[in-house]
Amino acid sequence: MWNNETKKGVFFNFILSILLTAAFFTIVGLLFRFTYGVIDDPCIETMLSGAYTGTPDANVVYIKYPLALLLTALYSINEAVNWHFYFLVGCFALCVLLVNFRICSNVRKLFNKFIFMILFMLMFLLCLAKLFTTAHYSMCAAVLTGTAIFYFLTIKYESTKWNLALNYIVSLLLLYLGYCLRARTMFMLMPIAFVAFLYKFFKEKPAFQKKNIIRWIIFPIVLFLGVGAIELVHSSAYKSDSWKAFLKFNDARTTIYDFYGLPEYEGNEEIYNSVGVDKTRQYMYEQY
Repeated sequence: MWNNETKKGVFFNFILSILLTAAFFTIVGLLFRFTYGVIDDPCIETMLSGAYTGTPDANVVYIKYPLALLLTALYSINEAVNWHFYFLVGCFALCVLLVNFRICSNVRKLFNKFIFMILFMLMFLLCLAKLFTTAHYSMCAAVLTGTAIFYFLTIKYESTKWNLALNYIVSLLLLYLGYCLRARTMFMLMPIAFVAFLYKFFKEKPAFQKKNIIRWIIFPIVLFLGVGAIELVHSSAYKSDSWKAFLKFNDARTTIYDFYGLPEYEGNEEIYNSVGVDKTRQYMYEQY
């Protein structure tokens, strides 16, 4: 039996989680080749690194500006390192580490800690093997958001104020990272997050006790304030008329590619020719 409540117990659980997570990623790295999943991320990487424009550029549209600014700063320090790729893989590793740490913190027997963590990592690999080893910012945003929901759900009500604050900070940072990587993906998981919040709130009796309200309501308030701050910074980076025009065009392009697809060239020759697109170029656009 191991006392998870003492400082030594917390430290031991954290070190054990790091070691097993590191071993897991080492084995996966030897068995599989980590790479990008789709063309989106290499394009983002070329803009962040400066390979496309000549200097690192945080205006990559798809990633929120505060996170993109941090990544461009890393590229400015060492452009030879693919920071965007390692950041995505690092986010996956962080999520696995946090879940392992939560498992360790709730299981007392050392043998059981190993068993539950290994079972979790095997399940994670079996369910997400392809998506996990082919890094994609949308998938990474989904895993970050899912981990944040799990971390929030497993907060103990009897936690001290400092412990509760620490758990809130971890959950909020994961949500902010998910929002910065792909806001649309994070919003897709918000219904699940809302149900999780209601479950957590009404689980405590009486639910509308002053202490309970203050304890749980503060989380969504801070979340919305943080998202608002991120969006404010992001919007200020794209406030020029030229950027607004491009974003409007890009939204239309994304809608066509993601939801409708390009119309066939045959039967629509007049439309394509009017915008200077021949059959070869239409085929190229379609394959992209």
